[in-house]
Amino acid sequence: MRHAEHPGPIRIRRRRARRRSPPGLSTAQAAAHLAQDGPNLAVVGLRRGLIAKLGKRLAEPLVAILLLAAADVILLASDLGVLAVALLLALTPLGAVVGFVALPPVILLAIAGVSLAYLACAEMLKHVAMAPRHRRTERAHRHV
Repeated sequence: MRHAEHPGPIRIRRRRARRRSPPGLSTAQAAAHLAQDGPNLAVVGLRRGLIAKLGKRLAEPLVAILLLAAADVILLASDLGVLAVALLLALTPLGAVVGFVALPPVILLAIAGVSLAYLACAEMLKHVAMAPRHRRTERAHRHV
C-alpha cells in the first residue's frame, strides 16, 4: 500500500466517530420528555415590589450589623449635640434668656470629674460584664 492510499490516524478516528451514535437523547426520547414535562424554559424571577426587595436586603446579617453600627454613631452624635446645646445655654448669655444662672467654675470641674470617673469605671467593668459565663463562674468560685 502506498503512503498516499493509507488512511492516517486522524481519518480513522473520524470514521469511528461517525459510526457511533451521537450522545444524548434520541428523537423519540426527547419527544416523550417534551410530552411529559413540557418545554425546557428558563425560570423567570417573580416581580417583587420595592418594599419586598428592600426587606430582603435588610434581612441580611451584614446589613443589620452595619445599621446597628450606624445607629450607634447617630446616637453618639445626638448625645454630643444635646450636650453642646446644653453647654451653650448654660455658659453663654443665651442662658439668661431662659432663666439659667452660670455655675461657678469649681462646680463645673466637679461635674466633669464625676463624668470622667463614671466613664472610666464603665470601661473597666465592661470587660467583666461582657466576659463569657464560664469565666465569671470560675472567678466567683475562687473568691468564695
